[in-house]
Amino acid sequence: MNKISTNNRQNGLLARVLRPLLLALSVLSIMPVQALVIKGDVYGGGKSGNVGVEGTPTSTTVGIYRAEIIQIRTVFGGGQDGKVYGTTTVNINGGIIGDDEWNNTPYGGVYGAGEGTEATVYGTANVNMVAGRVVNNIYGGGKMAALQGNTNVHLTGGTISGSVYGGARMADIQGSTYVWVDGETNTLEIGSVYGGNDISGKITSNLAVVTKPYENIPVNTINDGDSWKNWNAFVRVTSEAADKVKIGSLYGGGNGAYQYDGTEGSYTITMKDYNSQGKETNITYSGLNRPTLGRVLVDLQGGSFDAVYGGGNNATVTVSTDIYFNGESLKAERVFGGNNLAEMAIRPTWHLRKGVIGDLYSGGNRGDMTSSNGLILAIESADMTIENVYGGCRMADVNPTTQPGEETYTTTVGGKQITFDGGYAARVYISGGKIKNVYGGNDVSGTVYHGANVEIFSSISGSIYGAGNGAYLYTDKTELVKSNPEFADFYYNPGSSSVDALYAYRPKVEKTLLHIAGPVKDDGTPTDNPLYVAGNVFCGGNSAPLSATEQGATTQFRIGKNVVIDGVFLGSNGEQMVQDEVLAWYADQNNSTISLTDAGQMKKYMAGVAVDLVPNFSVDWTEELTPDQTKTYIGSLYLGGNVGSLTTNGKIDVKIPNSITIYEKIVGGSNNAFVKETTNNAKYEGGVIGESSGDDYKLKLTVASRMEPKKLNARLDAEGYVTSASLDW
Repeated sequence: MNKISTNNRQNGLLARVLRPLLLALSVLSIMPVQALVIKGDVYGGGKSGNVGVEGTPTSTTVGIYRAEIIQIRTVFGGGQDGKVYGTTTVNINGGIIGDDEWNNTPYGGVYGAGEGTEATVYGTANVNMVAGRVVNNIYGGGKMAALQGNTNVHLTGGTISGSVYGGARMADIQGSTYVWVDGETNTLEIGSVYGGNDISGKITSNLAVVTKPYENIPVNTINDGDSWKNWNAFVRVTSEAADKVKIGSLYGGGNGAYQYDGTEGSYTITMKDYNSQGKETNITYSGLNRPTLGRVLVDLQGGSFDAVYGGGNNATVTVSTDIYFNGESLKAERVFGGNNLAEMAIRPTWHLRKGVIGDLYSGGNRGDMTSSNGLILAIESADMTIENVYGGCRMADVNPTTQPGEETYTTTVGGKQITFDGGYAARVYISGGKIKNVYGGNDVSGTVYHGANVEIFSSISGSIYGAGNGAYLYTDKTELVKSNPEFADFYYNPGSSSVDALYAYRPKVEKTLLHIAGPVKDDGTPTDNPLYVAGNVFCGGNSAPLSATEQGATTQFRIGKNVVIDGVFLGSNGEQMVQDEVLAWYADQNNSTISLTDAGQMKKYMAGVAVDLVPNFSVDWTEELTPDQTKTYIGSLYLGGNVGSLTTNGKIDVKIPNSITIYEKIVGGSNNAFVKETTNNAKYEGGVIGESSGDDYKLKLTVASRMEPKKLNARLDAEGYVTSASLDW
């Protein structure tokens, strides 16, 4: 393979030593009509030779210019198996670096540091990009070369088709990493951004060399004093204009999405390579560890993102991850506190100030959350707009390593103390923002063990669910997934019984507590601005079950003062599951092997929206109050679900106190729990159908509330968020 080094000046590269302590390399074309193509690599340092000496600071600089006419395979700020004692810098102001043929190979891209185990850089490694295109990846660190110092990746323009890493490809960094995507001037398009390493290597904070990456770090607990010195990775995105910065996926941690063989610390991976004749072969790297990180800050103040992760891809963060979200033009389709694929054993810390999010997850995507303290997701700012909030993961388990204690749990959120009921693994706290729907549990799949606690103290434009969201079309057909990859997340292995496997795949929560309370004055009396829920409240899930193996588990609905809710169901919502198009989907053998025309399979299918726990209804005040003093209103109250059934055994005893007002109706059972027979399904007779266990009654409903006809008028904007609401006669 061709190499170009400033040490031996191969291939006539335009380079010269500017002065003894500054080695600079600029690559440009003299003839504007003729492209300069360098098939090999460019190095700022030497080949098997050092730049500088220990104790005498020096620096190297590589500059790439002229947008249309330069193409280089790989650029290194450091050397090839040659040390650099000092700062290395790569400046990109045009040209094309890399090529698609080098994807998933050892070649292509930009490295702030060196290549090879002998190419350690002792100093800061800088990569600055203003314009041009990088087809492969950008690394702040080296390829297999260690860095004893910090990385500084500053991007102000250009297009990166691959990924940007604050860290190295597979090497250690003794310092911290810093990626700043700066959209102040130019437009930037980037495939993905990582705060950590790609394949392997550790990033450890060497207090002797770390420098503060930027002033006024927006999280006080990090910025104050010298706390920032303990952070390993900083990922920052700023942009005042909407859509100035476009990033596919952003990770606070590392990548690690490779086929590792062996055990941690001695992993091997194999990737495509080329021999000296240019023929394709393989190369194996050994002695590797996954690119985990200790402490991470994700600081987003602008830009547009497909997905944001507080953790890594298939590598985790082990001590803390802080997600700061605050920008007028800031938008993200999905935001995760955890990892994409790997397990995370810590609880992410949220700082949600301003911006727009489609789906917000307290946990990860496919990576389990196993922190002994469970999860807490707090949304307090009125400037946040979020379509769907999830207290769990997208399709992974929330399973603390120790069972949550039953004592109340107090923590500090946004500078104030919040107390949650004990015994729950996933907790959601909302006191501000434009929020459409809230789920205490997961999306798509996975289980929240030990249950979810949802605390609501501001108006919600849609519906609230204590459990998860399974309102999707699932499939057990691999052929369908092959031809339609968008169904990959909704595929489940049918095993010996597809309908049982589908039930097991749906998102589950083991118990729930929903507490909804409106604003009150210092003396405890309601304000003139009640909390409105424009949709419905379900203690269970949306096309998702609620059941537990935990002894004595219940589902609880607790209401406070100054609240207006149009509909409350102590069960789940199964309306989507029985829609004609959904039943037709499962009847099509190209989509599923389930046969819902079989009564037994239809019964198991409908168990996917059942609540198998005892429901409870309570208020959060202890004094004797009148309805006029509480100003608490519920339109329709159902002890069961909407289409969903209550299947718990034993007694159900619910009391509706005289201090609230019902303005439509109270129903002791479910709504529309009978599913008619069609050509696609057998009939199903649901409702409150659990066994009574020999008791004298199955359900006891005591009603003392005031009944007063009214109507909730919620006015929505074009995006479906409440602009104003009123309760009228």
